[in-house]
Amino acid sequence: AKAQALAAESAGAAPEEERASFETSAAASAPSAAATETAVDVPSPVDAPGFSQPPRPDDFALAIGIQKYGLFPNEARDAERDAEAMSRYLAALGVPLAHIRLMKGSRATNSLLRSRVEKWLPMNVTADSRVYVYFSGHGAADPRSRTAYLLPYDGDPADLADTAYPLESLYAQLARLKARGSLVVLDACFSGVGGRSVVAPGAKPIVTAIVGQPPGNVRALTAASGDQITVDMPSAGHGLFTYYLLKGLQGAAMDGAGRMSVGTLYRYLKPKVVEEARLELRDQTPDLLPSGWNGDWPLR
Repeated sequence: AKAQALAAESAGAAPEEERASFETSAAASAPSAAATETAVDVPSPVDAPGFSQPPRPDDFALAIGIQKYGLFPNEARDAERDAEAMSRYLAALGVPLAHIRLMKGSRATNSLLRSRVEKWLPMNVTADSRVYVYFSGHGAADPRSRTAYLLPYDGDPADLADTAYPLESLYAQLARLKARGSLVVLDACFSGVGGRSVVAPGAKPIVTAIVGQPPGNVRALTAASGDQITVDMPSAGHGLFTYYLLKGLQGAAMDGAGRMSVGTLYRYLKPKVVEEARLELRDQTPDLLPSGWNGDWPLR
């Protein structure tokens, strides 16, 4: 009954409500003092890009962030704020506002996520398109197959096959696009032992989830490996990985010639994340996929 109520709740909103819009300032969109349990009450220094690239009229992007879930109590702290900030950066990188879909909280349902990936993107991308998919929220893994899933708002850790989106399927759908390439950025983990991952009640955490290798022209930048736990950075109002992702995009990841690629961004953020996670007695190592890819995707 609760799952039906969630579906009815999400069906009432028009698709236009998820279009990215940045007419309000970072300060205006900052959480109130009442929200300090789950987010800082001041704007983060990485919330605003501080740069603007020339428009890339063929590019498209999805930015998904889910902090509170409908069917279980575990929160992915600051995940919606992560997605909001990332959508601003995607616009700054040249993705037209009309081509960015920002899905947050109860709007980020399984059906809408599948629709955007499997219908909206194929209907709109061209051979000149670069596609970005950013996800901040919980991951989970099937306890038998160890298959990694992304948890939408109405996802059920006890019924992943019917209520969540397999990461492998996301990669496969993006590989079918006629785009120049697709980049998936994940601030989630899949082990089920904490951080931005969950496990069904009574089930044992997964030792190592199978994250897989993106096929074709699909590339991925992930917050952690399949057996690790992601770390939050509440002092900055973002996940640890996303904080350094955004800081790098602001300019910290520029090379000596003043250029930036996914490769230079990865080489900047990886040691930062590893060091900060160790201070919290955690192992978290961002990954660049497929294995051996050097990150030759120009950003700035």
